[in-house]
Amino acid sequence: MTSSGAPAAAQSRAGKGVAEASRILAVLLLSAWPALVGMVSPHDLEANDQGRAAMYVLAALDGDWLVPTDRGEAASKPPLQTWLAALGAKKWGLNEYTVRLPSVAATALLGLVTYAIGRRVLSPEAALIGVALLATLWPTAKLSFFVRFDMLVALFIALALYAYALGKRRAFWICVGLGTLTKGPAGLAPPIAAVAVDLAARRDLQGLRALRPLLGIAIVAGLVALWMVPAYVLHRDQVLEMLQFHLIDQLTNSGTHATAGSRPFWYLVAFYFLRLLPWSLLLPQAFRRHGRPSDPAFFLVAWIAGGLFVYLFPPSKRPDHVFAMYAPGALLAGSVLAGWLQGTAQPAAAKLLDGGARLFAFGASACALVAAPLAWMHVLPTLGLKTSSSPPFWAFAVLLVAAVPLWHALRRAATPRARLCAALCAQALACLAYAQVLAPPAVAARGPAARLFAAEAARRAGGADRVVLCQVRSWEVPFLLHRNDRWVDVDELERRSAAPTPSWVVLPHGLYTRLAADPGAFAGRGAPPVVAKSAGDSRPLEDEDLVLVEVGGPEGGSQAPAPKPGPERLPEAGPSSPGEPPQEGPSAPEPHADPDAVSV
Repeated sequence: MTSSGAPAAAQSRAGKGVAEASRILAVLLLSAWPALVGMVSPHDLEANDQGRAAMYVLAALDGDWLVPTDRGEAASKPPLQTWLAALGAKKWGLNEYTVRLPSVAATALLGLVTYAIGRRVLSPEAALIGVALLATLWPTAKLSFFVRFDMLVALFIALALYAYALGKRRAFWICVGLGTLTKGPAGLAPPIAAVAVDLAARRDLQGLRALRPLLGIAIVAGLVALWMVPAYVLHRDQVLEMLQFHLIDQLTNSGTHATAGSRPFWYLVAFYFLRLLPWSLLLPQAFRRHGRPSDPAFFLVAWIAGGLFVYLFPPSKRPDHVFAMYAPGALLAGSVLAGWLQGTAQPAAAKLLDGGARLFAFGASACALVAAPLAWMHVLPTLGLKTSSSPPFWAFAVLLVAAVPLWHALRRAATPRARLCAALCAQALACLAYAQVLAPPAVAARGPAARLFAAEAARRAGGADRVVLCQVRSWEVPFLLHRNDRWVDVDELERRSAAPTPSWVVLPHGLYTRLAADPGAFAGRGAPPVVAKSAGDSRPLEDEDLVLVEVGGPEGGSQAPAPKPGPERLPEAGPSSPGEPPQEGPSAPEPHADPDAVSV
């Protein structure tokens, strides 16, 4: 019996190891999906203030590692994510993808940490389902590819609470310190509040002593001081400006946050449940099952309650602030679905879950089937909406995959596992369709247009460093030109207009219109500028649209002969002939109306 039992035990361990390796591989594949959605969807750096963080990376590469700035303006966040992105840019080059590397990597690691937490307090199957729920949420897809701090700080919060669940108190405080170096108080308060709720609910004074809060405060303060002390010594004014932004303006809705508006204290709680749909519908059952402090999974309930509590009172309430609480919500919903698959759910609940999965798989996959081809085939632009470009080669494969959930939804004999897989697949494809069609109506034209515009400006000026930026407050074009210097003012532009050497200047259309109305503006040139306008975009130019214009020089624009416009390049500004006198008059030159121009 002993000799035959040992091989059987070894075989059982090997089988469990293979199953665990398969689940980890599935977690990695699921965690890669949100970044893929972001990569294939229209994107630019103007959406949701991403350009500010990208400019910090550029500043770090220019030598400002301690306190990176956005053209002299102090950073709004501590520099840990900026450092990580700058190191990646030094290795692989600075572009719109390398500045997103910290968010992309944090997404994959967050999936692994979420699985590890769920495996410890729930079960491997519930943990895997929870990762799948988290990976198919639209906020995950958005933040995984954003040059923002939310994904990285969510990773450090999850790591801190995983260390707490393992009883590793020092690791908990180190992760809290790293979260603070990523996003200030947003990385400090949520994990501490979650632990406080957990300890208070269990009345665990011994656990509070084991946490060693005084040592923890010293660890967090020491990590922050490693950066803060030299930064304060060398850049005192900028550090004080950052502290003003974080500790005063955000908490009092003043200064730069005075326009946050009046929002009720429960605002982000409502957003949390809305953005977690449809899985948030399972949370009441999960709270009922795991809401007792004696339950190991109560730790997840405390994570949600403590994290949301932190954001009830500050007036600056942005929905992305609560992203770190989606991981425990997904795990709790996953525990309900795992019970359904294992047959432990009550009959009434099982029928509801079965019908809900069928209905959701049908609706979400139908949306994907309808929305994706409409966007890719350019039907929606006829309704006034901008979408992405022509269909990529894998578009037809996606449409075939989208038909699978429909087939499972309509099959009456499908198993609960098949229905859940169909619902998850439909959710993932609906997330992709949403990103392609509804989320970026302006980004679809603005991003490619900015890239063409920046390339044309650098070509005409003879190099990106020779382009003159005049009051350009946007981020995309300066970042693409790798320019983090302060823009020139109008007085400097006027001096360049009278200089014998021509310069190529990028400036807002509104400023250009006001200056060009002066008869002597731009050395009396009448040549139209290169205008920021997208193909087929019939809207009138707005004040913040960018134009590229040549100023100064003796010949009135004759240095830049106009080539034939083509579909892949910007139309040249139409120069006046060398024999003609420069045009003068009170009205501004008309911009290009060529449909092949681009838009920023």
